[in-house]
Order: sequence, then C-alpha cells, then structure tokens
Amino acid sequence: MTTTQMEVAIAKWWDPRKHLIVPNISWGLLSYEADMLIVRPTGYCIEVEIKRSYKDYKDDFKKRKWKVRPNNGQGNLIKEFYYAFPIELWEKRMDDIVELLPDFAGVLTCHKDRGMLYTQLQRSATPNRMARPLRNDEMFQLARLGTLRIWSLKRTILKLL
Repeated sequence: MTTTQMEVAIAKWWDPRKHLIVPNISWGLLSYEADMLIVRPTGYCIEVEIKRSYKDYKDDFKKRKWKVRPNNGQGNLIKEFYYAFPIELWEKRMDDIVELLPDFAGVLTCHKDRGMLYTQLQRSATPNRMARPLRNDEMFQLARLGTLRIWSLKRTILKLL
C-alpha cells in the first residue's frame, strides 16, 4: 500500500464527518512531524504514525521525539498514539513490531480489498491521562494547516487537466 492509500483508509476509519483529520503536520502546531492528527469532537488529539516497512519503523525510534513520549514537549496535546502498518507487514513482522512498540502505542493495520481501502484496530492505545484538549486557537491553526493542503491539491489537479 502507498502512504496516500493508508492515509485515506485511516481517515475513512476515523470518519472526517465526525473528526478533524489533517495529514502531514510538520510545522505550525507540534515541534516534530506527525503523519496524521485526528481531533475528536472533545478536542483531544490522536496521532497516527504511518510505517510502510519494518526498517522505517525501527528508524523511527532514532528520532528526537522518542527521547520522551511524543506529547511531552507539546503541552500534552496527544491523548492517543497509534502506529499504522500495511496488514502484510503486520502479519509478517508482528512479533518484531510488538517487541519495539511503546507500551502506550496502539496499532492499526490497513489493507485494500476489491478496490476498497480498510483499516483495522489491532491494539488499542493507552490514553494519556495528562493530555488536554486543544484550545480554540490551536484548533483553528490545525484546521488552517489542513485547508492549505486542499489548495495545494487543487493546484496539482488543475495542472493535470
């Protein structure tokens, strides 16, 4: 699966009609890159880190953000943290993945069947009790970052026409 397919499968699973879902947050809200942020109606954030290979997953733990739990430097913005893997990778390397998996991290798997994209929960995340909901200004900033993606995609579509 491609990263984009996984993003679409995960967004479909969380349902963008019920949640604010923004991919690729690398500036503007967090001090590190998040593959996806999902905000519940309560204002609490869920972070999803997408990994398409075991090497990419292992290399993730070399990042600065893992010196502390991903939310510690962010005023405790992350309530739940998930890794997402293609189902084939999960089935092939499940024991290796779980061995490195932080105790608080949940696991999602993505797959494609008959042209449809799906996400399954393999392990629930442990909620961070110190997390707080986003303030209105933070929610606005995240929504603004999400809409920037829309206009970039529209420009790309126009170039293809």
